Amino acid sequence: MQQAISRRFYKFAPYVKEVMSSLLIQHFAIAELELAHEAIDSQFFERGTDQASPFHKVLYSEFDKQSSSPLLDAYQSLAVEWLECLRCEHNINDWAIQRYPSIRVQLPNNVSVFEFHRDSDYNHPIGEINHFLSITRSERTAALHVEKTLGWKDYAPLELESCESAVLNTSIFQHGDVINNENYTRFSIDFRAIPLCLVDCSSSQKSITKGKVFSVNDYFISSQSLLRP
Repeated sequence: MQQAISRRFYKFAPYVKEVMSSLLIQHFAIAELELAHEAIDSQFFERGTDQASPFHKVLYSEFDKQSSSPLLDAYQSLAVEWLECLRCEHNINDWAIQRYPSIRVQLPNNVSVFEFHRDSDYNHPIGEINHFLSITRSERTAALHVEKTLGWKDYAPLELESCESAVLNTSIFQHGDVINNENYTRFSIDFRAIPLCLVDCSSSQKSITKGKVFSVNDYFISSQSLLRP
């Protein structure tokens, strides 16, 4: 079974990059996102630390605010845009979509995820579709590496331009990082969608990193709640 990857530029992707850039450039006094590594002293990312850098903390704090934030607005605009595409492409109206995105930061001489894995290894439901947005460019070793053939571990870099998206299956196909030798920092976000009928509302399965239950009241939000009038 071959991995099917579709690439596309979504209208709201530059908006997401603009807001992320503004937050980080202001907070860390960096010239641009790809030079973010110059602002901190970093250790090699391991289990439990690959989502806990100073950059992660600033960005995730935007989603913790009680009131709306520009980053949440930008993300939800992109999510709605993708949702409209999913409804047309799959002829399925009702979806569950990840409430907040996963943020990835791959510093030089580092990784953004601590190991190669399948999302289903970490309790994610089979059937998820993953939207990977490359905020900066993703090239060679500064790119997510994705299994091309199921079970073969024949990884290839998912090379994307800045603000280009790839939709792929990370639920059953292995993926991860190699050491970034490109001398720039790669930022990306990823977020998942699944047909609402496949979400088990009685399940108590939780995400490993954040401990979120895979329901529309926690890890996911329903398309009905997300779509604006």
